[in-house]
Amino acid sequence: MKKLFALLLLGMPAFAGATYAHCNETMVQESTVVTAADATAATLVSAYLAGKGNANTMVTGGTLQIAAYGTYSDGSVGLLPDSQGNAVTTWNTSNHAVARISTLGHATAVGTGSVNIEAMVGDITATPLTVTVTAASAPTAHAIPSNATSSGDLSASSHWTWSHDAATPGEAVGSTEYPVASPSLDGRSREFYMTYSQKGGERFSLSFGHDPEATHFVYDAYVYIDDPTQLANLEMDVNQVMSNGDTVIYAFQCSSYSEAWEFSTIANNSPHWHSTGLSCSPKNWAANTWHHIQIASHRSSTGVVTYDWVNLDGTYGDINNATGNGAVALHWAAGVLNLNFQLDGSSESSGAVTIYADKLTIYYW
Repeated sequence: MKKLFALLLLGMPAFAGATYAHCNETMVQESTVVTAADATAATLVSAYLAGKGNANTMVTGGTLQIAAYGTYSDGSVGLLPDSQGNAVTTWNTSNHAVARISTLGHATAVGTGSVNIEAMVGDITATPLTVTVTAASAPTAHAIPSNATSSGDLSASSHWTWSHDAATPGEAVGSTEYPVASPSLDGRSREFYMTYSQKGGERFSLSFGHDPEATHFVYDAYVYIDDPTQLANLEMDVNQVMSNGDTVIYAFQCSSYSEAWEFSTIANNSPHWHSTGLSCSPKNWAANTWHHIQIASHRSSTGVVTYDWVNLDGTYGDINNATGNGAVALHWAAGVLNLNFQLDGSSESSGAVTIYADKLTIYYW
């Protein structure tokens, strides 16, 4: 691909780049559990909640599917919803600073502590599930230092711009909306929407700061995709103008073509994508679920970029032999920091992609 060359000709920034899914696995809490169909002749008298695999612990940033079970007048127990129409009508948590829960019972841990997962089944208050949330600990090599500058949640910025990436083969039209209450992790997420034809791509961009001297970056975001099969690539980049005027492109993507995380280097003002060897395809991601992505990279004083590690949903992968020139003269003002969030469509004909982003933060030092 020659995205950067096309973008240079257009004078545009380089590499600019719902509801939770049901758990299909039956969660058996005890030997007396029967299917809901077996309880159709009896009356629902109470309900209780259970975590998938009977789990009652989470780590911050983690998720847990919660299910509701009904107890019936004949002593049987069944998974809800049942054939009588009994189903959870309201989900809640006792402390939103510790955990939140979607309308389909998918809990997300956002802080440490103890929290009750709560639900109503019509007029019946289900016996809550108490969940303990502990802090997630990344390996030391993957830690973000305490002196790093945080951009804050950039999904809330009102300065996003977007345009069709003319380097992609087809056409695309995009839009974005904020705030979106659901799905979200904190009550406010940003929706990115694209319609496309012939594998067209849409690039969403944001200028978020000024620092010509920073050498290390971590791109940190939670993303939620309605239909991953429509997404060929999810590209997440940072652009930085060094004090000498050269722009460094930190370009990284999850590609369904190579089915790997890919990084880009620059040669003769043209990008060249390379596989990291670490498996990744957006088409294989669970739909309607929050995914946590972190991408770490650093540069030399001349703009040679090294890609260090990537994290997807708590699984860290160290990147080896991923170093190359990332600098190009774009004649931007020194110190400018941009980010790109790009969606590339997968269909040869036409399609649409909706992605939500929350807690989109760039750390740099």
